[in-house]
Amino acid sequence: MKEDQIKMFYQGSMWAKIPDINNSADLDISIKIPPCVSKPLSQRQIEILTLIGKGLLDKEIASELTISVHTVRGHKDRISEKYGIERKRQLSALAVRLQLI
Repeated sequence: MKEDQIKMFYQGSMWAKIPDINNSADLDISIKIPPCVSKPLSQRQIEILTLIGKGLLDKEIASELTISVHTVRGHKDRISEKYGIERKRQLSALAVRLQLI
């Protein structure tokens, strides 16, 4: 997903419907950002979330940051835990909501 597409579906709301680019079906994405996150994101997690928000895949993020794909996935898992995100596609919406892109 590209940065402009993400902004289009997620500006100013807690949920949105976006096209699933993999199978052309609509996909509901909803996240609720806790009022206070007990553990703030690390600088690396912010970098990864920003790149996710720009539409980069795990492999592309790993190449950009010179880390392994496994490390990228580990960071994504920890970000998801901190924000109570259940589906990985919600990370793009979180990047927009946190104004990282």
